[in-house]
Amino acid sequence: MFLFAKEKVVRMFSKICTRKTFLNVLDCRVRFLTACMLSLTTACLTKLAPLLLALLFSCILLLSARPSFMALCKRILLLNIFIFFLWLFLPWGVPGHILLLIWHIPVTYEGIFLALQITIKSNCIFFFFLALITTMSLSELG
Repeated sequence: MFLFAKEKVVRMFSKICTRKTFLNVLDCRVRFLTACMLSLTTACLTKLAPLLLALLFSCILLLSARPSFMALCKRILLLNIFIFFLWLFLPWGVPGHILLLIWHIPVTYEGIFLALQITIKSNCIFFFFLALITTMSLSELG
């Protein structure tokens, strides 16, 4: 049973990008530090326009890594299933200006904006790590 679980972990963290790109030329330490710095910068953003620019940049970086389409879709779907549950609860749970009432439960602007921020930030950070970290093999990652 332990070997089966170990194989699943290795498969989960296996490379999704097997094609050669300019990202493969970069040193693995540079890629790791770049992914960390871009992620920290994105996590500190609060305005919508910079968040959308960061999302655009992360999408471009991810597409330049040329990942396997099916593996990419599966990983993005798993992340966004979790985010879907945040969208179910945050608009009702955050106090603020009421946009509408659904069965006498207020849906607030601040709750929707917070859910949108979390969605963009998490996808952006996930794309940075997919593009820069999962393009390395486990031995390169150390």
